[in-house]
Amino acid sequence: MRFPSLPRLLGLILAGLAALVVVETASVRRVGRGLAGRTAADSVQHGADAVAALADTARAWRMDAETADSVRRSETRAVLVSRATGTFMHDILRLSDSTLQRWPDRRATPLRVFVSDQGPRNAGRLRDDFPQAVREAFTIWEEVELPVRFVFVTDSALADITVSWVTDFNGDPVLGRTKVVRDSHFWIVRSDIQLAVMRRDATGELEPTVLRALAIHEIGHGIGLDHASDTTVIMAPKIRARALTLSDKATAQLLYSVPPGSVVTVKRVSLPSAPAMPQP
Repeated sequence: MRFPSLPRLLGLILAGLAALVVVETASVRRVGRGLAGRTAADSVQHGADAVAALADTARAWRMDAETADSVRRSETRAVLVSRATGTFMHDILRLSDSTLQRWPDRRATPLRVFVSDQGPRNAGRLRDDFPQAVREAFTIWEEVELPVRFVFVTDSALADITVSWVTDFNGDPVLGRTKVVRDSHFWIVRSDIQLAVMRRDATGELEPTVLRALAIHEIGHGIGLDHASDTTVIMAPKIRARALTLSDKATAQLLYSVPPGSVVTVKRVSLPSAPAMPQP
């Protein structure tokens, strides 16, 4: 048997090695495609799992928030029921669609009050006993020992509560009006009070004692109270009282013992679950 020459033998060996490399490379490429396919499928599945986990977390948070809100409202109702005797809280809830509003606790940082000393329509300086009657009204409310205090300022731009003056309310049979601004959580952030200086029949100016009672009434609105059906309290729509009554004080104290907002538990509509991710 004749053996191939050395050069021919080396050529055959090199050709075989080359063929082996081609086969192995093709095999690796096939395996690579298989691994890539499985990695993509795993990524899709991991994405679906992540979305499902986020949806579960969101539902848990929503349930926790709804539960906490329901508990808060339930606790508020329990406090209102237990302390309602001697107050007109039921009138406030009836007039406000079962919603309470009040200032945040302001013991450390008193509410800043600006009382204008200028008469209506730039009529000049107001008589001194009118602003003084208003300041006395704020002092009377502070003696109720609510978690708010008052301090007087001379710049209306810095005030939380402003008091200004009008001659009348264009024929409306009222002597005072209060605009209350609140945030989305029913915390009061500003109150603007307007007081008339003239009697309803326009026969003369109000007496300082009447004006002080009027100011007490409007400040009550400015701190969150509404009208009472009891005609003997100062928060009655038509003011006959000249000072705060026990019912006025008890109602304000009850209001400031609970958080603001609705006291009725609202049934929320559940959000739909996140759609499932398509499988590869």
